[in-house]
Amino acid sequence: MKKFAMVAAVTAAIALQSVANAGTRWTDSVSVYSSSSGGYGIGSVSTARYYTSDSSEYIGCSAATDTVSSTYIYCSATNSTGTFVGCYTSSGNEAARQAVAAINTTSLIFFEVNSAGQCTYLTVENYSSYL
Repeated sequence: MKKFAMVAAVTAAIALQSVANAGTRWTDSVSVYSSSSGGYGIGSVSTARYYTSDSSEYIGCSAATDTVSSTYIYCSATNSTGTFVGCYTSSGNEAARQAVAAINTTSLIFFEVNSAGQCTYLTVENYSSYL
């Protein structure tokens, strides 16, 4: 009986937690930083597309391959004031290509760029809160 009570309590706590978080949405605008030493871009695809009051915000990445040896990755972002940051790499690995392929309307994208304009870091998160 004690085991049943414990399982019921844990189940109830999990159920209440999911209700408490229902409807949470990322509302931050696309953010970019660019300097001579590098920069970054971060933002939600959905927020940039549907929830901004301007027409300049965007964020995204693309991937291509030459089918022989290289994967090419390009990411870019522009904030509401028109500040742009972008990066590329021709030495992207399969994991980076898969991350780019996973981008959709539930994605939050974060990328870093070095002083040569090359992508040095890429994160793609897919959560309903980014819708």
